[in-house]
Amino acid sequence: MKLKLLFLLQLMAIQPLHAALLGGTNSESSAIPLPKSSTAGENASQQASSSLQSNPAAQQNQGLNPNNINLQDLSKMTPEQSQQLMNQAKEMKPEQLQAIAKSLSSQAQAHASSQVAQQQSNPGQAVAKAQKPINPDAGLIEEVVPAKPAQPLSIEEMKRQQAFNALMDEVLPLSPDQIKDLHRFYDLTLQAKATTPAPPPTPNFTSIVVNLEPGSQPPVIRLSAGFVTSVLFVDSTGASWPIAAYSIGDPQNFNIQWDQKSNALFIQSMKQYSHGNLAVRLWGLDTPVMVTLVSGQRNVDFRVDLQVLGRGPDAKPPVVETLNNAKVNPLLINILDGIPPRDSVKLSVTGGHGEAWLADGRVYFRTKLTVLSPAWTATVSSPDGTHVYEMMLTPFILASQNGKTIDIKLSGL
Repeated sequence: MKLKLLFLLQLMAIQPLHAALLGGTNSESSAIPLPKSSTAGENASQQASSSLQSNPAAQQNQGLNPNNINLQDLSKMTPEQSQQLMNQAKEMKPEQLQAIAKSLSSQAQAHASSQVAQQQSNPGQAVAKAQKPINPDAGLIEEVVPAKPAQPLSIEEMKRQQAFNALMDEVLPLSPDQIKDLHRFYDLTLQAKATTPAPPPTPNFTSIVVNLEPGSQPPVIRLSAGFVTSVLFVDSTGASWPIAAYSIGDPQNFNIQWDQKSNALFIQSMKQYSHGNLAVRLWGLDTPVMVTLVSGQRNVDFRVDLQVLGRGPDAKPPVVETLNNAKVNPLLINILDGIPPRDSVKLSVTGGHGEAWLADGRVYFRTKLTVLSPAWTATVSSPDGTHVYEMMLTPFILASQNGKTIDIKLSGL
C-alpha cells in the first residue's frame, strides 16, 4: 500500500489524472512496484506520512492541503494512514493533486540546495560517522567511516597522468623485478669473466743458494700472470747485496721494476705462459747471476731470496771464526725455509728462542739469535735476520741478542 502511495505522489507532477485513478484502486495486484532507488518516491512518502502523523484529525476532516504536507514526516506514516491518504486522493481533483506534487517538489529542491550549500561552506569537514555498538554490556562504540567517493579526474589531470606514464615507460622501461634480475645476471657475468680455467696459484716463499761455478744450474723462479714476485739478493751472512744492473731476455713478456739502488727486483709475467731468463750484476761481483723465469705454474714464488756465496759490500762482521763455510749445505737452506731435515728428531728449546733438530749426529738450530758457543760448522742467514746453525752434539748453547748473553738448553738428545 505504501509503495502505491509513493508511486502515486511521484506521478502527481506529471500526470495528475493518472495518479488519481491509480490511487482509487485497493487491489494489491494493480500496484506498480517501485524501485528502491527512487528518491522522488521516498521524498513524497516522507511528506505524506509527516502530515498525517502531525495532525491526523485535520487530515480526515479537511483533506490533503499542500501547505500541511511535510517532506520529512511523510516517511513515518503507517499503513492505515497511507490508506486514508489514498482515499482522500480519490476524491480530489487533478488540479489539487498537481498542487500537492508541486509542493513536494519544491521542498525536495530546497532540501537539496541546502545540502549543496552546506558542503560548499565546509569543504574540509569530514563525513559524519555512523556509530554502532561493539559490546552492548560494556557500552563500547565503534565508529564506521563511510568510504569517500573517488573524485573524477579532469581532462588536464588525465593528460598529465598519460604524459607521466609515457615518460616512465621511456626512461624506465623495465620493472623493478626485471632490474634486479639484470643486476644478478650482470654479477654472474663478471664472476664468469674473472674466473680462470685453473684455480689460483699457490704462493711460496723460498730461499735459493746461487752457485756460480761452471756447470751449475741457474735458479728457477716460478711466475704467474697477474702476480708480482719479489727477488732479493743477499750474501752468505744474510746482508743485502746491492744490484748494479740487470738485463731481461724477453722484455715484452716480463715486466721488471727496480729503484736503481736496492737489492730487490719486482718481476711480473705479462702473459699466462711464457719463458725467459734474467742476468743480474751485483756490486763488487764480476760474474753475473743468471736466473730462469717460467710463467704459468701451479706453485708461484711470491718471494725468492737468492743467496750468493761470498761476502758482499754490506756483509756483517763475523762474531766467531768459522771452521769451514766455503759451501752452503742445501739442508741448511731447507731448514731456513722451515723444512725440517729428513728422519730428524725435534729437540725441545728452553725459552722459545728458536727450533732445533737432531739428524745424522749433528744439531741444527734455527733462530734469530747470534750463536756464540759452541763453534758452529756451517751457517746460513736470510734478509729478515733468521739464522740456521750446524753444530756438534751439545745440550747447551750460548747466544747473544742485542748485546745480551742468553743461555739455551736443548732437551731430547
